[in-house]
Parts: sequence; structure tokens; C-alpha cells
Amino acid sequence: MIHISDVNNYLQCKHLYLKTLSSDKPKFQQFIHMDETLSLIGTRKLGIKEAFFGQRGDPNEAAFAAMKEFEWLIKARFEYMELRVKIPFMHHNGKAWDIYFIRNELFPKEDNLMYMTDTLWVLRQLGITLGAIYILHFNSTYQRQGDLDYDQLLTISEYLYNQNNHPSVHLTDAVTARTRDLTKIIEHMRTLNRESLPPVKREKKCSGRFQCRFYTECFPEEQNVPDNSILHLLGCEYKHQMFNDGKLYLRDSDLDLIEGTRQQYAQIMADRNNGLFVDKMNLKLWLNDHLTFPLSFLDFEWDRYGIPPYDQMKPFDVLLFQYSLHVYDHELRHREFIGLEDCRRELLESLLNDLPPSGSVIVFNASGGEEIRLRELQVIYPEYSAQIDDIISRMVDFSIPFNLGMVYHLKMRGSYSLKRIVEVIDDKLSYHNLDIPQALDAVDGWRKLSKSISDEEEKKLIADLLAYCAMDTYSLYLIYRWFMELCQMEVN
Repeated sequence: MIHISDVNNYLQCKHLYLKTLSSDKPKFQQFIHMDETLSLIGTRKLGIKEAFFGQRGDPNEAAFAAMKEFEWLIKARFEYMELRVKIPFMHHNGKAWDIYFIRNELFPKEDNLMYMTDTLWVLRQLGITLGAIYILHFNSTYQRQGDLDYDQLLTISEYLYNQNNHPSVHLTDAVTARTRDLTKIIEHMRTLNRESLPPVKREKKCSGRFQCRFYTECFPEEQNVPDNSILHLLGCEYKHQMFNDGKLYLRDSDLDLIEGTRQQYAQIMADRNNGLFVDKMNLKLWLNDHLTFPLSFLDFEWDRYGIPPYDQMKPFDVLLFQYSLHVYDHELRHREFIGLEDCRRELLESLLNDLPPSGSVIVFNASGGEEIRLRELQVIYPEYSAQIDDIISRMVDFSIPFNLGMVYHLKMRGSYSLKRIVEVIDDKLSYHNLDIPQALDAVDGWRKLSKSISDEEEKKLIADLLAYCAMDTYSLYLIYRWFMELCQMEVN
């Protein structure tokens, strides 16, 4: 038995397909908080009162028997040539079967099309007459007020959307036009084995936007390269070519084969300068221009909800549940907050009380984190708008000196993450020593607090969450001290 995902893996990379078949599934961490299943909210949106519900392992006969008895089928299973598919919703319109896909997103893009096309190929091969094709997705304009309105929560569309979120591909027409015969592909998949495969070859798709989960297995020689390996050269299209040509280290970079970014310059110069590059003049000017005492080091933690649980929230809105704040003014002191359920107002008021009324508010990647989160609270609580504007106006983003190539240490190994940087500053300080070592683990821990757990478990979870968030702000404080040391400036 195979699935559409197996077909996609096969077409993308034969090695990926075989390795996926023989490997355990990776641990799944749900990025989007969903309190109800898509099938349930889709059923409510479509107004289905009576239907056949498919089950895992159902043979074709179960779905075909249901098609004779029910107008609606939900999660019906079908199989052809061992390719097994699940149809979210099927509705008989009197002449044919209309198909409703459902997606956990606001604007399903065109890259969903081949999945739908291949799924429906199975139904056509089984002789099922298809009608119109629809897609259910979350309504970007819906804002919760009071009880959840399931009719407004989802939208039924005949289109997929382009990058500007405008309807662009008519589903029924596109599925018909893009249908491909999977017969030969499935036959090849059946006979494929490791012995018949050519040696693995590195391609752009191996480490594009998302690195393949088998990358380290396919290219083990890259895992033990030194800190100054040319393979750490950021954003360089030709680094593997240079590596294969014998240019193994950053200092050996062929200047005709690099893009010439500030970060690349910093990396190359670090290798030529005993492991560290610092643009002292510019870093010192930047610090003098941006830092005002007292220094407040701030970090947030949040969860993202597919179904808005509280008033004034839209689908996929974020709910802040925690902050850590280290304040430095000749001495370091710490404030923190963690809340349960709808703690937005409580968190904001606590933060306004804890933050000094003046001085720099130091964050990391502000535009993708703390700034946007505060802007969201500003919309909900306009009475605090002026105070939020003031906080944002005082924000200083400590990722900027790294992004501008002012500082690079070879031990960063091409990574500018806060976790990697702090380990360069203090090799005894590591997130790996925490029971909650990364953001998704923090979100998962917070979600567990709303479940039925013992008092002891709750106490431990809260302590772990506080320790993780505090590590972020303490790391920012350490970066401040490191910057000052690099510039030979006195720490106040």
C-alpha cells in the first residue's frame, strides 16, 4: 500500500522515497493549535446531518456500499493499484460526486493542485463520476465575537490562490487539465530497490528552503567538517562546487564564485583572522547610536490558533502567554510572566508595569517577533496604544549587527541563531541542558497546562517554561557584554 505522499517522494527523489519507507516517522509537533478536527468543523460548515464515516483500513467495498446508501461520505477510503487515498468530503448532486477538499490554511496555494489531481485520478480509475471540485479553508476575515460561528469560520471556494492571495486557479478545470496517468509511476515504484539506484547526488532540492531530513544520512562527510569549512558559507550557490574543487576552507573562497554579501565577507575574514571578525568601528557606532540605559532584554512566547478560542481573534491569530524581562542598570534583575487561557490583557498590563519607562528594549529578530506581537495587542487594546508605540520606538534588534556582518565567529558554523551565538560566548551555557530546549517544546508544554495534569506536573512544567524564556533574555544580556568587550568599551 502506498499513498500520494509516497508518489511525491518518489518523483522528487528515489532515495527519499526508499529511505522514508524504511524509516520511522519523525516526531510530529503540531505548529497550529487545533481544538477540533478539520473533519468536524467541515461537517458543521457543510450542514451534514447524516453521512458515512470512513475508517482506517476500510476496503473499497465499504465506500462503494456507502455510495449507494448515503448522500454524503466523509473520509471515505479508496484504493487502486495499491495507491490508497482518503477523500475529506464527497456529496452526490444527483448526477455525479462533488468533492470537497479541506485545508488548514487561509489561502490554499497552487502547490496543492497535484495532490488533489492525483487523489482524484484514483477515483476516476475506479469508475466514479466526478462533478465539481471545491476546497474548504479558513476565512481570513472572520473575527470571533461570542460563540464560535462555524458557518463564518470556513469558506467554500472553487479556486486556489496565488502569492498575492487572489483566486487564480479554478479547481474543477485545473484538475481536469492537469490529470496525469500514474500507472507507470506506480509500476516503477513497485520494482525500485536500493541496488538499482545510482549513487546519491547533491541537488538544490536537498537543502533548499527546507533541508531534507535525510540530508545528513546522504552526505555524512559534511557533518564532521571543521568550523571554518567553506560549506558554512552563507547563501553561496557555489560552495559545494568549490568544496569539490579542493577549496575546503572559508579563506580559500573563489571571489568570482561568491555573492559578496557582508555576511560572507565577515566569514572569510574570520577564517583569515584566527577565528573572529569584528568590524569594531561600525559596531561601536551602532551601539552608541542605539543603546540607552537602562537596558531591558525582552522575549515573548506565544501559541498560534487555527480556530480562534477567544473574542477578537481571527483564524491563525497568535496568543501571547509568556514573557521574560532582564533589566540591566548597573545590576541585573529579572521579571517574568506566564498566564493560562486568555491572558492577553493580564500579560500586557504586567509588561507595562515591569518595563522601565525609558531606555532601550533589546530583542532578537524584532520584526518577526516582539514588534508584531505588540502591534497585535495594540489593535485589541487601543487604550494602551501610546504605551505600546513607546515600547516599539525604543526597541533595539540585536540580530542586526550579525546580519550586517559586523561580527562573526567561526564557531557559529554559518548559524546566526540566538542559541548558537550564546554557546560561542559561553560554551558551558547551552539550551540543550534545559528540559524545554526549543520554542515548539515550550508551546507544547504550555498546551499541556490546560489539560488534566497533576499539581506536581504543572509546577514542573511552569518552572521549565520560565527557565527556557529566561534563557533567551539572559542570552541577550550576554551578547551585550560580548559586544562591549569586542569593542573594548566599558560595561556600565
